[in-house]
Amino acid sequence: MTDQLRELGWGDYLDEGEEILWQGRPDQSVALALDFPVVWSLAGAFFLCVLAVSISQGILNATVLSTLVFLAFVVLVCLLTDTYRRRSTWYTLTSRRAFVATDYPMVGKSITSYRITPEMVVEFQPRAPASIFFAEEWRDYGRERELVKVGFRRLADGQKVYRLIQDIQMKGAVQ
Repeated sequence: MTDQLRELGWGDYLDEGEEILWQGRPDQSVALALDFPVVWSLAGAFFLCVLAVSISQGILNATVLSTLVFLAFVVLVCLLTDTYRRRSTWYTLTSRRAFVATDYPMVGKSITSYRITPEMVVEFQPRAPASIFFAEEWRDYGRERELVKVGFRRLADGQKVYRLIQDIQMKGAVQ
C-alpha cells in the first residue's frame, strides 16, 4: 500500500501506519462568495451610484456608469477568484490528519496537514454543499491580520466526511 501511495505522490507525507480514508475536492461550480470587504465595497459603490443619480437629477452620467461598471467588476472578480481557488484545491483525510493541498500556477504547490485530536473543535455546516472546519489560522494582508477558519469547504459528501472525523476523534480518545 505504501508503494502505491508513493506512486500517487502521497507516500512522503504519511506516517507509518497512517491510512487514507477519504479524498475529495470542493464543489467546482461558480458561486458568489460575499465576505465583509466585498459587501463593504458593493455597499459603497451602490451608495455612490445613488448619490450621483440624485445629484444629476436622475440622469445617468459618466460617474454613475463608471460606478456601475466597478460594481460589475467587483462581483465578477469575487465569482472568479473563489471559483479559481476551489478548482486549485484538494482535500485528504487520513486515519490521523486532514490535508489541504493547493496548486496555483503562479504560486506553486502547497500542502498543509492538521492533526485530528479528541480535543479538536470541529464545526460542521450541513447546508448543501457542506463545509467542515477544524482549525483557525491568522492570515496576513499587508498591515492587517485576519483569523480565518480552515477546513474542507463546499463538500458534496460532507456528512460522510464529518462522521469519519468524529470516528477518528473517538478512536483517539480511547487510545
